[in-house]
Amino acid sequence: VLRGVAMDPRALRDAYGHASNLPGHTNNAFQDVTRILARVARAGVSVEEIYDDDAGVVSVPSRVACAFRDAAFGSRGASSHARGPVDDQDDTGKIAHAVFLALDGVLAICFSLETLVLVATRTRDERELRVARDMLCETWVVLQSTLCTAFQKVPGEAATLELCRGYQALTRACAACGIEEAKDACFVSLCAFATAGLGQVACDGNFPTGSNFGGSKTDTAFSDSVRKSTHAFRALLNVAQALIMTLGHRGWFSVLETTRRLEACVSETDDAREERHPARKTDQIILETLLASSARLFAASADLGFSESMDALEACRGSSCRELDDFRREVDDWERTHDQFASKSVLRTGSDSQQSKSNSINKTKKLTALTRFVDAVVVRVAGTSDAYAAPFWATLEQHFEDVLDNEKNHSIASMVCAQLNRGVVLGLEGLPGDGGVQSADEPTNANPSQASQQKDFASAKCSLANRLSVSRLLAPLVRTAKHAKSVHARVAAVEAIVFLIRERGDLFTQRTHGWGSALHALRAAAEDEDGDARGKKKVGKKNKSKVVAAGWSAVAVVVSDILPSLVSRTNGGDASGNTADAHAFDPMNALDAAVPLVAAYASQSHDTRASLGAVNAVWNACDFFGRLFSDARNATFFKSATFAERFLLPAFAALAVVSLDQRSDVRHSALNTLANVLASHSGKLSGRAFREATVGIFFPLLRDIDDTANRVVPDTKVDVAMDGDIDDASDDESDSLGTDRGTGNGAAAGTVGGDALTGATVGATGTTTGTPTTTTGTPTTLLVHHSRDTVGKQWDETKAVALAGVAKLVRQKAAALLLVPGFCETWRRVCFFIAKAVTAGSSETASTALATARVSGVKFAMLAVGVETHVGYANSFDQRDNGTVEKPTPETEGPSFRNAKIVPSEVRELSKVLFNTVLGTYDLCAKAAQLSSSPMSAKTRLEIAKSLHEVFQNARASFD
Repeated sequence: VLRGVAMDPRALRDAYGHASNLPGHTNNAFQDVTRILARVARAGVSVEEIYDDDAGVVSVPSRVACAFRDAAFGSRGASSHARGPVDDQDDTGKIAHAVFLALDGVLAICFSLETLVLVATRTRDERELRVARDMLCETWVVLQSTLCTAFQKVPGEAATLELCRGYQALTRACAACGIEEAKDACFVSLCAFATAGLGQVACDGNFPTGSNFGGSKTDTAFSDSVRKSTHAFRALLNVAQALIMTLGHRGWFSVLETTRRLEACVSETDDAREERHPARKTDQIILETLLASSARLFAASADLGFSESMDALEACRGSSCRELDDFRREVDDWERTHDQFASKSVLRTGSDSQQSKSNSINKTKKLTALTRFVDAVVVRVAGTSDAYAAPFWATLEQHFEDVLDNEKNHSIASMVCAQLNRGVVLGLEGLPGDGGVQSADEPTNANPSQASQQKDFASAKCSLANRLSVSRLLAPLVRTAKHAKSVHARVAAVEAIVFLIRERGDLFTQRTHGWGSALHALRAAAEDEDGDARGKKKVGKKNKSKVVAAGWSAVAVVVSDILPSLVSRTNGGDASGNTADAHAFDPMNALDAAVPLVAAYASQSHDTRASLGAVNAVWNACDFFGRLFSDARNATFFKSATFAERFLLPAFAALAVVSLDQRSDVRHSALNTLANVLASHSGKLSGRAFREATVGIFFPLLRDIDDTANRVVPDTKVDVAMDGDIDDASDDESDSLGTDRGTGNGAAAGTVGGDALTGATVGATGTTTGTPTTTTGTPTTLLVHHSRDTVGKQWDETKAVALAGVAKLVRQKAAALLLVPGFCETWRRVCFFIAKAVTAGSSETASTALATARVSGVKFAMLAVGVETHVGYANSFDQRDNGTVEKPTPETEGPSFRNAKIVPSEVRELSKVLFNTVLGTYDLCAKAAQLSSSPMSAKTRLEIAKSLHEVFQNARASFD
């Protein structure tokens, strides 16, 4: 009778006395019917099951399952015509039949409530909808609890199917009435049932084999558990499909988290598939099909509204976080077990048998939820409007920031970073699918759900170029390279940027400001992280040097290959002659970003080899710009003083900054490079830019060097580790630095040549090393030359290098310098620096200063008589490009006026003033040498006389 009431929606509605049309009808028989049926059903199915080898299963739940099986052959009321098996005439059979009727009545109530809700919704009867909602609010807890208990206790596929139908009906009814708590409770129950049985059996490895499948209790339990999980998962997907518009964050999380756990079980049991019974292979295929359906369901969420799509994406992000938490626990348990085993092995054998801790984990582990999340973000950004693309990508940025900024395990960090790299590559390509950076440990074959998802994603052809800039797409990699706690993640992020620059340059060429954004992203490897404000600890110098080395591998290629290739696209096409898109590409952003990129690697303090190579790359960049401004075929840049100022001045400023570096090798190389590029390319600058490059950048370095040298403690021993990194380097790394232009450890930067000056600067690095660090990491002893073994001595050498640069610049650009407003005052300060170096510096510094005074005096003397020429000893300051040095003119022959030019009258007058300033410097040095308290050596006193004699010999006409 009670079941009959439950099966009739109208009778059930009339049993609910509240808000009835019948006057005085206030009894709530509906609640009584529900409670009676639920109590009988829960009590009956909770009886413990008894298994007899002769009689089989003799408990109530199994008899209830048989009744559902018999009812499945007919309609819903089939059981009323067949009361059950013939053996139900005993007491257990009668009880089982009553329990079956009660449980069937509970299911009927769920179906009837859904019918009442659907009728009220279709007819738009708000009053009846409120009544149905009140009925659900009063009974959903009892109904859900009864269904949960029956699902756990009642075996059999027919009963499971009916219970899943009841869950679906109750969930849809609660969702339609807006009872979120009830809907979420039903989702949670279905998720638990979908993962409990299969997960436990799969993780325990309990796979009985043999021809007696289904004949033993273990096999029966396994089969029933798998089928229950499969049916529960199917019911969950059915409900999610029906409620996709109102599923919400918690509903999506339930679906995605269940999918993730089942995918993990399928992945763990793939290796044993060939040994499995055919029936179990069928179960596996069914489950994989359902996983593929789940992937298609989630892919469909990308076509929903922004709010609904964002709910699904956030739920996927939450599932990924749960996946990473589970993986961390697995790694911690594995490492703890491995350490205990290794300790026992050491005690037993006396040797450490510990192996790499990451090899046994990440080769088989698949971060399926993270992969799904990355694909979902890319598809949403590619298929949505401009206003919604940024929030979707920001979700990806925030997720990887939360994970990588705090992830300590290197294996997990590397795997997560591999997925980030893949997402960025997919974003730049604009076409979802396979491709991009893939780690060696990442599996190449996706599971069925991923394959189905990628197949659905293949229809999204919309490019991301109009939605997100390249800099925004690369932002997650930049942040990872600067702030990730794991150095492996930092290196992986930088390597991804390097891969894109070296192998996928077409992705940047096709986008506005693409190359400029890419080169700016590459600077992240050289820049120090700024996360101290958040209380994060910076990585050590050794780890940071790995990040710098990873980025440096692409910087040299940018200057030597990429920049010329980009400029050639604007000058009649690319290297292959393709002119189709030459007009559509603007290389200015790449040219603007090149010098700051190289400057960042030159000024970083973590890897000396990279700094030296970057200084050499700045020289190469200046040479490239010089050739560009001299190429008559390129009308845009030919003899353009504006572009020369735009590209060369930042290079000069960057070299000036590096010229004050704490490492002597680096600052000497930068000083020498600055002097050379000024002498070679400053003529392409306008008058204002030339003044800025010389009076504003180069000559003030003398004061800065002197101030810095005065602040250091002169007797401090040299920190060899700071003076030059001596870690093992491959041949490729050594070759990339170059050995010319004064950047190597051979002739020092700033070698002037000729007599004492050459001896003062050769070997400017001043270090001799023994055997490098061995492959086992054993440190070796380094020997430093006694003339370079303190900080004070090295800064004295820096002064000599700077003075050699002054001589080089004056020799080649004296006439242009004299036309610079305010140069006379600047030269007085230079002469004071020379005098100080002679009177208070070391013998080598004094020799260099006197040689600079000699070159300057001869040069200004020649200009004072109205002639500009390369004369005598002045020509011995420079090594030619072919490595030869022109011999000085013999003193008996006098100056040579070959290729002489007549200079303007104003230059002659200013030259006389500066020549007298140089003579005054000699006079000041000579007077200081006569003082008894002067620290000047006898060698320096003699060199003052010899240097002055050489000035008189080469410029005799200038003396009155």
